[in-house]
Amino acid sequence: MGKLFASKEIEFDSPEDEKNRTYFCSELIAACYKYMGLLEKKRASSNYIPKDFSDKGSINMINNTALEP
Repeated sequence: MGKLFASKEIEFDSPEDEKNRTYFCSELIAACYKYMGLLEKKRASSNYIPKDFSDKGSINMINNTALEP
């Protein structure tokens, strides 16, 4: 639950810690989209939920991108 309310990305002290990180499904998608430049980097990936990526969600994509139904 703590990750859901985080206001920024988790920063790791070592590459080994980052390698062992786990992701929730929507958090992984958000991190990938941010890496590709499709989502703003200021919102933490852990703040996204699966509904955000569905047709019932509202996600603000950048660079003239959008999700299809």
